[in-house]
Amino acid sequence: MAENKNILKQLKKLLLIKEELHPLLFDNNGIMFEEKRKKFLELTDFIIKKSLRTIKDYEIEDIILVGSSASYFYSIWSDFDVKIILNLDKNKAVGTNFSKFLKVLNNSFYCVSTRFRVDKRFVDLKFGHDENYVMGNYSILHNKWNIHPRNDFDMSEITPKRLIKMFYNIQALAYEKFSEIKSDNGIFSFEEIEKAKRLYSYYLSADEKVRADVDKGLADFLTFKLIRKMKYLNNVVDFERQTTNDALSLREEKRP
Repeated sequence: MAENKNILKQLKKLLLIKEELHPLLFDNNGIMFEEKRKKFLELTDFIIKKSLRTIKDYEIEDIILVGSSASYFYSIWSDFDVKIILNLDKNKAVGTNFSKFLKVLNNSFYCVSTRFRVDKRFVDLKFGHDENYVMGNYSILHNKWNIHPRNDFDMSEITPKRLIKMFYNIQALAYEKFSEIKSDNGIFSFEEIEKAKRLYSYYLSADEKVRADVDKGLADFLTFKLIRKMKYLNNVVDFERQTTNDALSLREEKRP
């Protein structure tokens, strides 16, 4: 019962579309306050210099604010999600392993262990390569909107009852899929690791749906946000990391 009350509490926040952009970040014209922009640039410069100090031939294409704080779905205490858009096309060492390299980079000491705050809000700094954040994408580097957020959604069919049903259906499916992933004394085979990756990808499919059609994908997007608010995604992320580490260990063992 307490959990249901907490879900409803989170839903009320999610379904409340603000009339103005985040007042701590943007002025009445939708432009980021210069002092905040400079602070974000200082933080990203620190991470770039520390994390990429041994990497050659890289280009910073953009530094963007995404997530709730770059949309009209924010709460006043929302985290600030900042992505450093990295281009390594000229780096032959990374080659086609760019996604795996980004995962390692974002799990590095500086990205995982360093905690930044702006106006007492946590700044989640990550490297990325996808600029298509269709719910809101503000270029901190170029001081303009790449994709301006919307607050004109038709919310008549996005009811708490519908989102709660979707929420529990996704959880039920996830637990079913978790039960199918087996280990041998805590060690996962390559086949089981692939199952874990597919499960992890399923949780991220809400992003794909909302990118394909923002209006039709809105319910999936909000359900996914609810899952994150309720911390269920943490279990999936931790499990996927564990199986990925096991995959690396298995590769080491198979080397002659």
